[in-house]
Amino acid sequence: MRVDGSPLEAPRATAALVHCAMIAVIVALSFLTWQQFNRWLPSRREPRHVLAAQQRSTFLRAAFWAREGDRLWRAGQIDGAVERYGRALAIYPAYPEVHNNLGAIASSRGKIAEALAHYRRAVEIDPNFELAQKNLGDVLAASGRIEEAIEHYRAALRIYPRYAAAQSSLDQLLARRGPAHYDLANALFKQGKAEQAIEQYRAAIAIDPKNAAAHSNLGSALELRGNRQEAMRQYRRAIEIDANYAAAHFNLANALWKDQDADGAAKEYRRAIEIDPKYVEARTNLGGLLDAQGNEGDAIAQYRAALKIDPKYAPALFNLALLLAETGDVEGGIAHLRRFIASNPRDAEGHYQLGRFLAAAGKRDEAAHEIREALKLQPDLRGAKEELQRLEAKP
Repeated sequence: MRVDGSPLEAPRATAALVHCAMIAVIVALSFLTWQQFNRWLPSRREPRHVLAAQQRSTFLRAAFWAREGDRLWRAGQIDGAVERYGRALAIYPAYPEVHNNLGAIASSRGKIAEALAHYRRAVEIDPNFELAQKNLGDVLAASGRIEEAIEHYRAALRIYPRYAAAQSSLDQLLARRGPAHYDLANALFKQGKAEQAIEQYRAAIAIDPKNAAAHSNLGSALELRGNRQEAMRQYRRAIEIDANYAAAHFNLANALWKDQDADGAAKEYRRAIEIDPKYVEARTNLGGLLDAQGNEGDAIAQYRAALKIDPKYAPALFNLALLLAETGDVEGGIAHLRRFIASNPRDAEGHYQLGRFLAAAGKRDEAAHEIREALKLQPDLRGAKEELQRLEAKP
């Protein structure tokens, strides 16, 4: 009897059948054993061992004790089965089915190291023993050795591609491992470890090629490392997988803009907004793109739409303030910069720009105060010292 660590659904014949199949002289006996256990699947290949004549008597003696072990196991006499299997191995140590069965017994008793030793010996003797490969995978998985377990499940499936139990176990492990890689990649990316994040995103994608978020985030990590073209390929792959993935459209738009494709970027920003009308970042960046193209009116509309969604969104407040001032609405620019500074009091550039706008509005003292604040926060802020000197000079 060859026992799987999981339910008795082994993809090959019983051990008794395989024991007997090894030698032509005991085919009849193996047939009888098969008749008893026909709920198991028949052998799918030729016998593994071609024994020299002088080995046959040795194997026959070992096979006798192996069958005795099977009989006692079926009768629930496990200790007796172990003793008989031990006798079989003493006579013929290279007996993979016996090692497999002893591994199953050891595993059922919680003797993990012993089970691993027997299963490893079984697959060492016969690497094409799919049941032992699967059982070894089970024990490794239960021990937390996921990568090793995956290797042995895959080995079992290479031998017998329709091995449902091995496929199910492999799928479960891959499902567990995929999120682990993805979560680790995200954590590494947040820590600024782009190279390590890239490796983990690729591992997640290898497990689940249709993970759109992994493709998109991989693109972001690649772009951070200066590989914009491959980054755009990853963004596009994410969109192929999920056409309504707004973040992938947004990331692609950013990359296209950097790549001087303003029209393509605008299209992707608009698509992201179409999918998610409350996508503040997409509206703000679209506003910046429209501003760069000289379309101030539409840019202002996008900034205002972003601020309607999130009144404290700093980039939209700052950009709208600058654009309003540049288009003649200085008071509007001042009002938005004050709102910006209320939420970002340590932003030197915000204080400096507010000082400039106040100066343009004739409010010299307030302007000088804001620029001094800017210089406290950033003493080397470009243009700030010169602007302060002009304000402090007598009119």
